[in-house]
Amino acid sequence: MEEGIWGMGDILDFSQLASYTLPEWLKGESEMQQGKVQQLESHPGLRVQIMEYLENQGYEVTEGARLRGKSGAEHTFDMLAQRDDGFTNYTLAVGIATGSDSETEVSTIFNFANKAYDVRIHDKVLIAIPEFSQEAKQLAQKQRVKVIDKEQIEVLSGLK
Repeated sequence: MEEGIWGMGDILDFSQLASYTLPEWLKGESEMQQGKVQQLESHPGLRVQIMEYLENQGYEVTEGARLRGKSGAEHTFDMLAQRDDGFTNYTLAVGIATGSDSETEVSTIFNFANKAYDVRIHDKVLIAIPEFSQEAKQLAQKQRVKVIDKEQIEVLSGLK
Protein backbone atom coordinates (compact mmCIF):
# COMPACT_ATOMS: atom_id res chain seq x y z
CA MET A 1 0.00 0.00 0.00
CA GLU A 2 1.26 3.48 -0.88
CA GLU A 3 2.05 5.91 1.93
CA GLY A 4 0.21 9.23 1.71
CA ILE A 5 1.07 12.55 3.32
CA TRP A 6 -1.58 12.02 6.02
CA GLY A 7 -0.05 8.86 7.41
CA MET A 8 0.72 5.25 6.72
CA GLY A 9 -1.49 3.93 3.93
CA ASP A 10 -3.78 6.95 3.71
CA ILE A 11 -4.56 8.06 0.17
CA LEU A 12 -6.42 11.34 -0.07
CA ASP A 13 -9.08 11.39 -2.77
CA PHE A 14 -9.67 15.08 -3.49
CA SER A 15 -13.21 14.40 -4.69
CA GLN A 16 -14.04 13.27 -1.14
CA LEU A 17 -12.18 16.08 0.62
CA ALA A 18 -15.35 17.64 2.05
CA SER A 19 -16.12 14.49 4.04
CA TYR A 20 -12.49 13.77 5.02
CA THR A 21 -11.79 13.96 8.75
CA LEU A 22 -8.44 15.21 9.96
CA PRO A 23 -6.11 12.82 11.72
CA GLU A 24 -6.14 13.17 15.51
CA TRP A 25 -2.67 14.73 15.66
CA LEU A 26 -3.77 17.57 13.36
CA LYS A 27 -7.01 18.47 15.08
CA GLY A 28 -5.82 18.03 18.65
CA GLU A 29 -4.29 21.49 18.95
CA SER A 30 -7.39 23.36 17.74
CA GLU A 31 -9.66 21.24 19.94
CA MET A 32 -7.44 21.95 22.93
CA GLN A 33 -7.59 25.68 22.19
CA GLN A 34 -11.39 25.52 21.84
CA GLY A 35 -11.71 23.61 25.12
CA LYS A 36 -9.38 26.08 26.81
CA VAL A 37 -11.49 29.03 25.63
CA GLN A 38 -14.66 27.33 26.91
CA GLN A 39 -13.03 26.64 30.29
CA LEU A 40 -11.82 30.23 30.62
CA GLU A 41 -15.24 31.59 29.68
CA SER A 42 -16.75 29.55 32.50
CA HIS A 43 -14.10 30.98 34.91
CA PRO A 44 -13.81 34.62 33.74
CA GLY A 45 -12.07 35.85 36.88
CA LEU A 46 -9.33 33.23 36.75
CA ARG A 47 -7.29 34.95 34.04
CA VAL A 48 -7.49 38.22 35.97
CA GLN A 49 -6.51 36.47 39.22
CA ILE A 50 -3.44 34.96 37.57
CA MET A 51 -2.38 38.27 36.06
CA GLU A 52 -2.92 40.20 39.31
CA TYR A 53 -0.96 37.65 41.32
CA LEU A 54 1.99 37.77 38.90
CA GLU A 55 1.92 41.57 38.76
CA ASN A 56 1.90 41.70 42.58
CA GLN A 57 5.04 39.54 42.47
CA GLY A 58 6.72 42.16 40.28
CA TYR A 59 6.16 40.55 36.88
CA GLU A 60 5.12 42.34 33.73
CA VAL A 61 2.52 40.07 32.11
CA THR A 62 1.85 39.73 28.40
CA GLU A 63 -1.17 37.73 27.25
CA GLY A 64 -0.97 35.73 24.03
CA ALA A 65 2.78 36.26 23.79
CA ARG A 66 4.34 35.01 20.55
CA LEU A 67 7.99 33.99 20.49
CA ARG A 68 10.09 32.46 17.75
CA GLY A 69 11.99 29.40 18.90
CA LYS A 70 15.44 28.17 17.93
CA SER A 71 13.67 25.76 15.55
CA GLY A 72 12.29 28.74 13.63
CA ALA A 73 8.70 27.98 14.68
CA GLU A 74 6.60 30.68 16.30
CA HIS A 75 4.98 29.66 19.58
CA THR A 76 2.13 31.31 21.46
CA PHE A 77 1.86 31.23 25.22
CA ASP A 78 -1.28 32.09 27.18
CA MET A 79 0.80 34.42 29.31
CA LEU A 80 4.43 35.40 29.52
CA ALA A 81 5.56 36.93 32.80
CA GLN A 82 8.85 38.83 32.89
CA ARG A 83 10.67 40.44 35.80
CA ASP A 84 13.97 42.27 35.98
CA ASP A 85 15.41 42.63 39.46
CA GLY A 86 18.33 44.73 38.25
CA PHE A 87 20.67 41.77 38.36
CA THR A 88 18.82 39.00 36.55
CA ASN A 89 15.94 38.78 34.10
CA TYR A 90 13.29 36.14 34.87
CA THR A 91 10.87 34.82 32.28
CA LEU A 92 7.97 32.55 33.17
CA ALA A 93 5.78 30.82 30.59
CA VAL A 94 2.21 30.34 31.77
CA GLY A 95 -0.22 27.98 30.10
CA ILE A 96 -3.86 27.41 30.93
CA ALA A 97 -4.77 23.78 30.40
CA THR A 98 -7.99 21.83 30.46
CA GLY A 99 -7.69 18.59 32.33
CA SER A 100 -10.06 15.94 31.08
CA ASP A 101 -8.57 12.60 30.17
CA SER A 102 -5.11 11.17 30.61
CA GLU A 103 -4.17 11.39 26.93
CA THR A 104 -5.12 15.07 26.69
CA GLU A 105 -3.26 15.93 29.88
CA VAL A 106 -0.10 14.15 28.74
CA SER A 107 -0.26 15.79 25.32
CA THR A 108 -0.78 19.23 26.88
CA ILE A 109 2.23 18.79 29.18
CA PHE A 110 4.54 17.62 26.39
CA ASN A 111 3.41 20.36 23.98
CA PHE A 112 3.83 23.08 26.59
CA ALA A 113 7.25 21.82 27.73
CA ASN A 114 8.47 21.51 24.14
CA LYS A 115 7.33 25.04 23.22
CA ALA A 116 9.07 26.48 26.27
CA TYR A 117 12.25 24.51 25.52
CA ASP A 118 12.27 25.74 21.93
CA VAL A 119 12.13 29.40 23.03
CA ARG A 120 14.62 28.75 25.87
CA ILE A 121 12.24 29.40 28.77
CA HIS A 122 13.15 27.32 31.80
CA ASP A 123 10.40 28.32 34.23
CA LYS A 124 7.01 26.91 33.24
CA VAL A 125 3.62 26.86 34.96
CA LEU A 126 0.44 25.16 33.77
CA ILE A 127 -2.84 26.22 35.34
CA ALA A 128 -5.06 23.13 35.21
CA ILE A 129 -8.86 23.47 35.04
CA PRO A 130 -10.07 21.08 36.39
CA GLU A 131 -7.21 19.59 38.35
CA PHE A 132 -4.87 17.19 36.49
CA SER A 133 -4.63 13.53 37.49
CA GLN A 134 -1.81 12.47 39.80
CA GLU A 135 -0.07 10.68 36.90
CA ALA A 136 -0.14 13.85 34.79
CA LYS A 137 1.27 15.86 37.69
CA GLN A 138 4.13 13.38 38.02
CA LEU A 139 4.87 13.65 34.31
CA ALA A 140 4.79 17.44 34.54
CA GLN A 141 7.25 17.33 37.42
CA LYS A 142 9.63 15.22 35.30
CA GLN A 143 9.29 17.79 32.50
CA ARG A 144 10.00 20.55 35.04
CA VAL A 145 6.53 22.04 34.61
CA LYS A 146 4.77 23.25 37.75
CA VAL A 147 1.05 22.42 37.71
CA ILE A 148 -1.31 24.63 39.68
CA ASP A 149 -5.06 24.16 39.89
CA LYS A 150 -7.83 26.76 40.23
CA GLU A 151 -8.03 26.40 44.03
CA GLN A 152 -4.29 27.04 44.42
CA ILE A 153 -4.64 30.24 42.35
CA GLU A 154 -7.46 31.39 44.62
CA VAL A 155 -5.31 30.70 47.70
CA LEU A 156 -2.36 32.59 46.19
CA SER A 157 -4.67 35.47 45.26
CA GLY A 158 -6.03 35.62 48.83
CA LEU A 159 -9.58 34.66 47.79
CA LYS A 160 -9.68 31.56 50.02
